This record gives sequence, structure tokens and C-alpha cells, in this order.
Amino acid sequence: MNGEALTDVVKKLPKTLLVAIAAVKNKRARLVLETIASKGSITTEELKNAGYDHAPRAARDVRELGFPLVTTRVKNSAGKPMAAYSLAAGIAVKANKTGRYALPKRKRDEIIAAAGNKCQICGATHDLQVDHRKFGIYFRLLR
Repeated sequence: MNGEALTDVVKKLPKTLLVAIAAVKNKRARLVLETIASKGSITTEELKNAGYDHAPRAARDVRELGFPLVTTRVKNSAGKPMAAYSLAAGIAVKANKTGRYALPKRKRDEIIAAAGNKCQICGATHDLQVDHRKFGIYFRLLR
């Protein structure tokens, strides 16, 4: 896309959306949003070329920040199916969404100790994680 066409794409976006994108601090989410703002979409292949091997995580980062992301199937340069992400038309960005945040190491260690230094699901004692919202371990143990 040439510079003139790129400027036209950005001019068509609502100012509130551009302000919301500019406020994003998460590097991966910001790359996704800025690419979508300039080109209309971003593919799994483009994310991989930018150094992000797990495109669904990048898409989730964007969704967790309240941006209405749509996933479609397209073909990559080798003709294989891949995902393309774009913003849903006509749906506003949800305000006050913060997305994921880093858990301080001290708090992480406290939570793991409170859980008996083992996974509450499978009993493993290595590679423990407490940032998975799905199981709510972090919030249960803080009460």
C-alpha cells in the first residue's frame, strides 16, 4: 500500500479509535492494532514475521483490551490456511479494559507457597504458573 492510500485508510478511522490505539502500552497488542489501522488487517504470517510465533495470544491481548477483533480464514504465501485479524465494524471499543498484567514475583511466590508449592490441578511441582484466569487460583488464594 502506498503512503497516500495508507493516509486515506487512517483518515477514515474514528478519532476515538485512533486515540484508544495510541494509549495501548502492550507492545504486541499495539503492533496488531497499528497494523490493522494502517492496512485493515494483520495475518498470522505477518505476526510471525514480526517475531510473534503465537498469533492467537496477540489477538487475545487485543481483545482483552476491549477492542472488537474479528478472525477470518485466509491463505498464507504457501497456500495454507491461516488467520487474519481485523476490527469489527460499528462496534465501539470497551472502555476501562486493562488486559493482562504482570504479577509481581513476590506475590507470585506467596501464591505458590499458599498452594503448597504444587499445581492445584495436576499436582506438578515444576514450571508453576499463577496467571491463568481460567482457574481463578490467584483470586481464591488472595482472600
